[in-house]
Amino acid sequence: MGWPREAPDRGRGVIYRIDRQHLEGLISSGRPNAPTDARVRTGEPPAAPDSRQQGDWVAKRFWRIVRGVATTIGLAILIVSAFVGLVLAGVAIADKSWRPDLNQPRTSASMPAVQRASLFFEDHYDQHDTRRNAFVGVAISGGGSRAAVFGAEVISALSGLGFLDHVAAISSVSGGSLPAAYYALSRRDPTRWPLSTMTTALAADLRRDLMADVRRPSTLMNLFSTTYNRTDLLADVLDRRLFSGARWSDLDGKSAGTGPVPHLLVNASIAGSNQGFLFSDDVFGALGSELTTFRISHAVAASAAFPGLLDQVALRDYSGDFGFNADDVIDPRGFDKRLSECTDSLCAYLRTKLQGGRVWTPRHENSVDQRREELASTLNWILGEFESWEDLWTDDKLAAAGLSEQEKVRIAVAKGFDRSGPRRGAVRNLITKAFRDQLKPLPPMYVHLYDGGPSDNLGWGTITSAAYAYVDYAPKTAPASGCFVFLIDAHPERVADSQAFTREHRRGLSYLIDFESITDATSTLLDQQREQILKDMHADEGEGPLETWPIFDEGTPRPSGVQTCLVWRFSFDRLIRTFLRHRPRGVTEGDRWEREHAGERKAHETLAAVLNATATDFRLTGPQNCSQPVLHKALRDAAQILVQEDEGAASAARRWFEEHFGAMPTRGSPPPLYADWRWAKVRSSPGDHTVQSVACTGR
Repeated sequence: MGWPREAPDRGRGVIYRIDRQHLEGLISSGRPNAPTDARVRTGEPPAAPDSRQQGDWVAKRFWRIVRGVATTIGLAILIVSAFVGLVLAGVAIADKSWRPDLNQPRTSASMPAVQRASLFFEDHYDQHDTRRNAFVGVAISGGGSRAAVFGAEVISALSGLGFLDHVAAISSVSGGSLPAAYYALSRRDPTRWPLSTMTTALAADLRRDLMADVRRPSTLMNLFSTTYNRTDLLADVLDRRLFSGARWSDLDGKSAGTGPVPHLLVNASIAGSNQGFLFSDDVFGALGSELTTFRISHAVAASAAFPGLLDQVALRDYSGDFGFNADDVIDPRGFDKRLSECTDSLCAYLRTKLQGGRVWTPRHENSVDQRREELASTLNWILGEFESWEDLWTDDKLAAAGLSEQEKVRIAVAKGFDRSGPRRGAVRNLITKAFRDQLKPLPPMYVHLYDGGPSDNLGWGTITSAAYAYVDYAPKTAPASGCFVFLIDAHPERVADSQAFTREHRRGLSYLIDFESITDATSTLLDQQREQILKDMHADEGEGPLETWPIFDEGTPRPSGVQTCLVWRFSFDRLIRTFLRHRPRGVTEGDRWEREHAGERKAHETLAAVLNATATDFRLTGPQNCSQPVLHKALRDAAQILVQEDEGAASAARRWFEEHFGAMPTRGSPPPLYADWRWAKVRSSPGDHTVQSVACTGR
């Protein structure tokens, strides 16, 4: 093979070139150490390699790189597949029941109740001064971080003016439950939960914390292989950020500040029904469960568990208050035989009671399924008659029933309940125990909870129930003298399509599941429910700065004569009204005043537009270029305007509180009208001035 023509020297100094004749001479000379790649110094450039050799070298190099990349990808796929396989195996074979239930059974009939999680206010009544027995409540609506921060800012502003020193109850829903729970804990122990850090803590990006936790392998394993779910994850984040693992029992005890600790009433919704669920000692007692050890963060997370984004919270129903059905009967003929032949005390006792009442006499010509239904009907009759069987609870009957120590404790706890549910459930367990071979034991039963918004997104229903109980159960010697409610409503006024100037609204996961449409549909239902509540309460019909809402049925006499509540409502749609309350009444003077304060009006309108465009999320997010600090400041400014700039409402509320509770802290001079509008730009339609788009300017 001949050498190719040499390339010219490009000035790179002396070039080495392999001389084939010289190389062959070295090899043939027999020099043992002769180098096979000997080079001779020459002034000529080396010959270029053969094109086929060069192609072979490139191909080898290419396939070497391909093999390396393929090996790396293969190892990555193998590792990921192994991890996914372990997760799926855990999902398939793991016994998820090993994780304890969130709520535990009541273990003692004398277990103290959580007084500040109930609708009974013995700790708030003044036995001597009748005028001080006035109900003061706070209701905070839902709305994610928007509602949480807005509620916290309004609470801070009201607290600074002394209005919250006499609050008896706080009712909260969804995002509003965060500031409600934190404030109640702060009233109990301000050193552990300082009020000064509440607003900053609530403005944190909770969604970022959730996503950071989800990316951890341990969290993924828990999510796929145990009953641990996304709502549990949110509860853990809330404990780290806000509540420090607080339990409901932490609310009880002497207040560390001025005034009593308010009752915390957190609301959720029950899946499969249109009913709300109240985290209270009364409701947990009906479940045969203990509230003292339940984490407050789990109650708040359940209240904020937006459908689809967060999972339902399952609470165990320990009451056993469920009737028998045909499927619970293993063998109806065996039950009849057992009933006639049994000798133990409990079985004989039941036989005696049945003979004195409705004896089960099955027809042998009936089918087995019909006999199962007959037996289930008889057993349900037994449960319905249990309250008249007082001697069923005697110690000798329980001792003869062959119960374990745990079952005896459960029966003893049921005896201590005033409610019929847990006691009826205990009777069911006794019957099942006596006929264990004929009846199936009751499987665990659960109540599933999710966001409290669908049942009452204002928290108004619960606060009116609290006011009703406060008025009706007040001491006869010192009846209730009035009712006042602060209603914090973070509802955004959706006046236009937020995507009006965008054809394609999909982004991220919306290409797979249209979460925005789901959110819009749910928000529409919540809006309709809210509007109905406001309509029923005759909201916005009065001319005064405060509203008067009925809390009792019209015409129903009350022991104290209290029929209505004064309501001070804080909402974004009242920002413009607050500004217009400063307008002089005269037409000429009013028009001149509006021209002189055109900038202040624009500032109030801009602030309302930005807040109405703030999303319902676990972080503050909203219009274009609006950062989290900017939105937080906007919510703080709105709270200050509604609390301090509204002089008419503040003065009327102050007079009411002084009438019922005495002197109030000295109030400073009202702030000037809010006038900052250059930080955001609002685009409106030219005809009706409907807001079409909002964006922050970055100033």
